[in-house]
Amino acid sequence: MRFGTKRTDLHGVLGRGLGLGLTLACLPALMAAANLGFSRQISNNAGYVPGASLDVTVTLTYSGADNVLALGLVETLPAGWGYVSTSGAGAPSITNFNASTGRLEFGWISVPAFPFSFVYRVSVPLEETGDKELQGYALYRTTGPELRTPDVISVISPEAGEGEGEGEGEGEGEGETPPPLSCNCLRPDYDLDFRCRAADLFVVGLSMMILLAAGMFWRP
Repeated sequence: MRFGTKRTDLHGVLGRGLGLGLTLACLPALMAAANLGFSRQISNNAGYVPGASLDVTVTLTYSGADNVLALGLVETLPAGWGYVSTSGAGAPSITNFNASTGRLEFGWISVPAFPFSFVYRVSVPLEETGDKELQGYALYRTTGPELRTPDVISVISPEAGEGEGEGEGEGEGEGETPPPLSCNCLRPDYDLDFRCRAADLFVVGLSMMILLAAGMFWRP
């Protein structure tokens, strides 16, 4: 992992959490009993949208008698997906992402009080299709060897209706008031077309924020 300009090994973090100052890469992680729980939620159970970002909420719980002295989390993203950011009160102090393998590592120098949650954001490739898997596990130590939770796998599907039904339903919903200002993104150059639909509306100011997918760039 990288923290500042120094490289930090996740197993080394777990070792230093016990004050041993050693790297545990040579020690096998033991599959733990159900003392530490790891779960995730995908953007309010919604699917992904190609070319957009996706928020993943991770929750960690613990019911053991001994204190957790060191904690890490390893997630494997679908091929081509990118890491954007983390947020929340329980956000890790160390993060490392390997874009070539999709391996995303989180580590806590000071373990928060359980239960706690944090959110990490990923970017989805523009041409992504089909169901994708997000797989991960937690590593932790109490007073013994390094322990590992069972793998947690989430299947993420494209958001319902994504790319379907364009042009359908025209003329429906009569009587509904459309938004007075709309923006159309026109492919392939992603020109922005703003239109004001209210005859009595005078636009005096306009701002816009765009989140680009991994590998995309802004061309004025």
